[in-house]
Amino acid sequence: MDAETALRELCAGWERLDAAGVAALFAPDGVYEGPLFESFPVGPDAVLAACTAAFADLAEVRIPLRHVGVGGDVAMGEGTFAYATPAGERAEFPLVMVAEVRDGLLVRFTEYFDTAAVG
Repeated sequence: MDAETALRELCAGWERLDAAGVAALFAPDGVYEGPLFESFPVGPDAVLAACTAAFADLAEVRIPLRHVGVGGDVAMGEGTFAYATPAGERAEFPLVMVAEVRDGLLVRFTEYFDTAAVG
Protein backbone atom coordinates (compact mmCIF):
# COMPACT_ATOMS: atom_id res chain seq x y z
CA MET A 1 0.00 0.00 0.00
CA ASP A 2 1.35 3.42 -0.92
CA ALA A 3 0.97 6.55 1.21
CA GLU A 4 -1.99 7.99 -0.68
CA THR A 5 -3.88 4.70 -0.48
CA ALA A 6 -3.12 4.48 3.25
CA LEU A 7 -4.45 8.00 3.84
CA ARG A 8 -7.61 7.34 1.84
CA GLU A 9 -8.15 3.92 3.46
CA LEU A 10 -7.81 5.40 6.94
CA CYS A 11 -10.44 8.02 6.09
CA ALA A 12 -12.70 5.29 4.69
CA GLY A 13 -12.25 3.26 7.87
CA TRP A 14 -13.38 6.24 9.94
CA GLU A 15 -16.36 6.73 7.63
CA ARG A 16 -17.35 3.07 8.15
CA LEU A 17 -16.60 3.38 11.91
CA ASP A 18 -14.42 0.31 11.38
CA ALA A 19 -11.82 0.26 14.17
CA ALA A 20 -10.39 -3.10 13.07
CA GLY A 21 -10.01 -1.84 9.51
CA VAL A 22 -8.17 1.28 10.67
CA ALA A 23 -5.92 -0.74 12.99
CA ALA A 24 -4.99 -3.17 10.21
CA LEU A 25 -3.36 -0.32 8.28
CA PHE A 26 -0.66 0.17 10.96
CA ALA A 27 2.77 -1.43 11.27
CA PRO A 28 3.68 -2.98 14.64
CA ASP A 29 5.59 0.24 15.45
CA GLY A 30 3.14 2.54 13.66
CA VAL A 31 1.95 5.52 15.67
CA TYR A 32 -1.39 7.32 15.37
CA GLU A 33 -0.85 10.94 16.41
CA GLY A 34 -4.38 12.18 17.07
CA PRO A 35 -4.80 15.29 19.23
CA LEU A 36 -7.81 13.86 21.08
CA PHE A 37 -6.10 10.63 22.13
CA GLU A 38 -4.96 10.58 25.76
CA SER A 39 -1.67 9.15 24.52
CA PHE A 40 -0.68 8.27 20.97
CA PRO A 41 -1.42 4.60 20.29
CA VAL A 42 1.41 2.54 18.83
CA GLY A 43 0.75 -0.63 16.85
CA PRO A 44 -2.45 -2.24 15.62
CA ASP A 45 -3.73 -3.40 19.03
CA ALA A 46 -3.39 0.04 20.60
CA VAL A 47 -4.91 1.72 17.52
CA LEU A 48 -7.81 -0.73 17.67
CA ALA A 49 -8.48 0.13 21.33
CA ALA A 50 -8.21 3.89 20.74
CA CYS A 51 -10.47 3.85 17.66
CA THR A 52 -13.02 1.57 19.32
CA ALA A 53 -13.32 4.09 22.16
CA ALA A 54 -13.50 7.05 19.75
CA PHE A 55 -16.12 5.42 17.53
CA ALA A 56 -18.41 4.80 20.52
CA ASP A 57 -19.13 8.56 20.54
CA LEU A 58 -19.99 8.68 16.82
CA ALA A 59 -22.96 7.65 14.70
CA GLU A 60 -21.77 8.97 11.35
CA VAL A 61 -18.53 10.33 9.87
CA ARG A 62 -17.71 11.86 6.51
CA ILE A 63 -14.22 13.03 5.51
CA PRO A 64 -14.34 14.66 2.10
CA LEU A 65 -10.82 15.46 0.93
CA ARG A 66 -10.18 18.62 -1.10
CA HIS A 67 -6.45 18.21 -1.71
CA VAL A 68 -4.02 15.30 -1.51
CA GLY A 69 -0.29 15.64 -2.13
CA VAL A 70 2.22 12.81 -2.29
CA GLY A 71 5.99 12.74 -2.00
CA GLY A 72 7.63 9.34 -1.80
CA ASP A 73 6.34 7.45 1.23
CA VAL A 74 4.40 10.44 2.60
CA ALA A 75 0.95 11.74 1.67
CA MET A 76 -0.79 14.83 3.01
CA GLY A 77 -4.51 15.46 2.80
CA GLU A 78 -6.68 18.48 3.49
CA GLY A 79 -10.39 18.14 4.02
CA THR A 80 -13.27 18.34 6.43
CA PHE A 81 -14.22 16.03 9.28
CA ALA A 82 -18.02 15.99 9.53
CA TYR A 83 -19.71 13.87 12.17
CA ALA A 84 -22.89 13.09 14.02
CA THR A 85 -23.16 11.73 17.55
CA PRO A 86 -25.60 9.01 18.61
CA ALA A 87 -27.73 11.83 20.12
CA GLY A 88 -28.01 13.44 16.68
CA GLU A 89 -25.68 16.39 17.27
CA ARG A 90 -23.75 17.38 14.14
CA ALA A 91 -20.53 19.30 13.65
CA GLU A 92 -17.65 19.65 11.25
CA PHE A 93 -14.18 21.15 11.21
CA PRO A 94 -11.21 21.53 8.83
CA LEU A 95 -8.62 18.78 9.03
CA VAL A 96 -5.11 18.15 7.69
CA MET A 97 -3.56 14.68 7.80
CA VAL A 98 -0.11 13.21 7.11
CA ALA A 99 0.38 9.52 6.34
CA GLU A 100 3.81 7.90 6.22
CA VAL A 101 4.23 4.29 5.10
CA ARG A 102 6.97 1.70 5.20
CA ASP A 103 6.67 -1.73 3.62
CA GLY A 104 3.02 -1.05 2.81
CA LEU A 105 1.89 -0.16 6.34
CA LEU A 106 1.45 3.09 8.23
CA VAL A 107 4.39 3.99 10.45
CA ARG A 108 2.92 7.40 11.27
CA PHE A 109 -0.47 8.98 10.82
CA THR A 110 -0.88 12.50 12.16
CA GLU A 111 -4.01 14.65 12.32
CA TYR A 112 -3.99 18.43 12.66
CA PHE A 113 -7.16 20.28 13.66
CA ASP A 114 -8.45 22.81 16.16
CA THR A 115 -9.56 20.70 19.12
CA ALA A 116 -11.82 23.54 20.31
CA ALA A 117 -14.01 22.75 17.28
CA VAL A 118 -14.82 19.32 18.74
CA GLY A 119 -17.90 19.40 20.97
